[in-house]
Amino acid sequence: PESGELVQGVENILYVVCAYPDGTPSEVKLQLAGAGGQSVETSELGIAKVKITPRKQDLNLTVKASDPAGLQATEVSPLRVGQQPAGLLLRTDRAVYAQGISARLSVFSSSPARRVFVDVVKNSRSAMTTSLELDAGAGELALDLPVDLAGTLTLQAYAILEDGNLVRDTKLIHVHR
Repeated sequence: PESGELVQGVENILYVVCAYPDGTPSEVKLQLAGAGGQSVETSELGIAKVKITPRKQDLNLTVKASDPAGLQATEVSPLRVGQQPAGLLLRTDRAVYAQGISARLSVFSSSPARRVFVDVVKNSRSAMTTSLELDAGAGELALDLPVDLAGTLTLQAYAILEDGNLVRDTKLIHVHR
């Protein structure tokens, strides 16, 4: 999953990586049970991107792969789904940016929170904080990256729930000098 574990009630991106026993990436057709019965194909790098919205904590994903030569394999994987029914997912438009480029951030939430805060952390220090309003559990933000924020940055998105608890997600990005 894009954030380590799946977030309940939010559309998550799941990456499926397929390779032959010698490590060569495999271009295969995949049938997925437990993810809405989707059919996808892997790229030449052996990677497929699947969108899944978990509604409960227990989720087993069955992946059946078949290549053009007729080779087949099946894998059953239990997936970790967040314990809280309220969750938050932060998504960036890329992982590496040039200086002066805006990072496009998308935030998805299954919580009733309407405001999400985003901290930009560099060298364990908060370098910038902003917020965005969610509409129907989703929001977008164009985050201008100043010239002095080159290097590896941690983006932390969080919302404060009515009971005082936090839901959060974190992403790493890199900004070239």
